[in-house]
Amino acid sequence: MEAEAHRSSDLKIRFREEGGKHWTDALPIGNGLLGAMICGRLHSETIHLNEDTLWTGTPADYTNSKAPQALSLVRNLVNRQQYPQATAAASALTGSNPSEAYQLLADIKLDFDYSHLTGAQQTYQRELDLDTATVKVSYSVGDV
Repeated sequence: MEAEAHRSSDLKIRFREEGGKHWTDALPIGNGLLGAMICGRLHSETIHLNEDTLWTGTPADYTNSKAPQALSLVRNLVNRQQYPQATAAASALTGSNPSEAYQLLADIKLDFDYSHLTGAQQTYQRELDLDTATVKVSYSVGDV
């Protein structure tokens, strides 16, 4: 897939072809608590939903009281272009409890029947707008 380049103030990523069948080909949206991956397929769209509290393992307190100091050190090292040291120092941001893996909340599957329309797909665009945190999929099939 090839993303289209635009002027620097246009914080949009655009694709002129359908999303693939892999999760990594989808475009992300969310607010930090509820998220989704929009695949952007024509005939059978899948939206993968995720919710912040849905993890493997058991509930735990992931608060790291030393994170603010560690973050300050990481920022200072990055500002001094000491990237290997910053990477090593960043491990102190994670705390003592290992993070668990997100679990899929649900898949929303939408099937579209275009068999009554004549003509092939004529235009297609998927877009992730980083300014508005929105995903847009637009296309035409036949005269529609």
